[in-house]
Amino acid sequence: MIPSEHAGHFAASGWLGVLLLPLFRPEVQQAQSAQWLGVVRISHPIRYTVVAGVALVLGGLLVAFAAWGSVTRKVRVTGVLVPTGGSLNISAPQSGVIAERRVAEGQTIAAGAVLLVLNTERQSVQGSGVGNTSAQVAEQITARQHSLDQERSLRQLLAQQRSQVLTDLIRTLDAQLRQAANEIILLERRVALSQTSVQRYQQLAAEGFMSDIQVQGKLEDQLDARGRLQSLERTRLALQQDRQTLAGEQQTLKAQLDTDEAQLARSQSSLRQEASENAARQTAVLTAPSAPGTRYRVTALNLQPGQAVQAGQTVATLVPEQISADTPSVEAQLYAPSRTAGFVQAGQSVYLRYAAYPYQKFGLHTGRITSVSATPFAANELPPNLSQQLMAQAGSTEALHRIRVQLDEQTIQSHGKVVVLKAGLTLDGDVLQERRKVWEWVLEPLLTTRTQLSLLNTPPKQP
Repeated sequence: MIPSEHAGHFAASGWLGVLLLPLFRPEVQQAQSAQWLGVVRISHPIRYTVVAGVALVLGGLLVAFAAWGSVTRKVRVTGVLVPTGGSLNISAPQSGVIAERRVAEGQTIAAGAVLLVLNTERQSVQGSGVGNTSAQVAEQITARQHSLDQERSLRQLLAQQRSQVLTDLIRTLDAQLRQAANEIILLERRVALSQTSVQRYQQLAAEGFMSDIQVQGKLEDQLDARGRLQSLERTRLALQQDRQTLAGEQQTLKAQLDTDEAQLARSQSSLRQEASENAARQTAVLTAPSAPGTRYRVTALNLQPGQAVQAGQTVATLVPEQISADTPSVEAQLYAPSRTAGFVQAGQSVYLRYAAYPYQKFGLHTGRITSVSATPFAANELPPNLSQQLMAQAGSTEALHRIRVQLDEQTIQSHGKVVVLKAGLTLDGDVLQERRKVWEWVLEPLLTTRTQLSLLNTPPKQP
């Protein structure tokens, strides 16, 4: 039954009121809520709230870092410190033994200075003993030079004697020619007088004072004088021809002597060349390059007198001295394979770690790329002390590009002291390249796939 206190309300609200009325009395509800085991209450410690708050903050930071943060792409390469002006490797021209050492490591020398004297003599078996081959060759060359000198003196003496004989003969022929000329003058006068006498005899014969026989006798005398004159002329021509022949022989003798002396001179020149080559085979002098006004510092010279060297072996390393104190003394040369050097450009920053100075203690050092080689270097063109390491790091035998880096500092701080960086130190470098957003780096596979799909869906261009 519906209680009386609710009758008026039920009548006023109808069925809506019935639906809104509680099914049980408040006393019943209170009796049911009172349990003999007690009320269950859930505890909320403060640490749970703190952990939840920290997690929310970290999540927000990660989202913010992914949205606004960025990462820099780095390329790690290996290299070495080299002098800015380059280094010069002095090699032994041939095998031998160090005879003298004229300079010391670290010394500054001028261009053309003697570094080492190399003894290259060869020993040979001579009978029951051992002799010096170069000394024997030198003795033979000296004997041949002495023989050539004697031959030259003998030929000069023979030519001088022959020339003296020819000169005497020419002098005699000149005297005979002068005498023949005088005789010809006399005969010419006699022929002229005979002509005058014949003319007078002919005139007297015409007047009847002379007989024809007398005139004929004069004509015979005239003809005889003319015959002797012609004979003297022939004699003079023969003497002149003999003189010319002797003069030609004298010129030929002189030319022959000049030819012989030239031949002997060539032989002596050949012997001098052989002597020089023999002396060069005995010793070889290694000098600094002759560059005017250039001074070098000896950075590597570990050989001592008595040590043997092979042909082509590097015996010393020279570095040109700095032009001024402001000029950098060393620079870094990094070597990278083609797959790494594709995005390396001049002007990019580089962080360097020197092998001799661990970065955990001495920190990282900075530099800037000045140039990148357009063509790669083969394995045999790389620095000898780094070729194997560079190839091992590259993981293949492919050629490597050279990256030149200008150092921001030429020194480092070590235990409160300033240490100057030396050429030859190996190092690792991180080349800083493009900067990208974190979300781009995370979604790079998806972006790459979208780009590839767009390229595949693009129709090919019509030719």
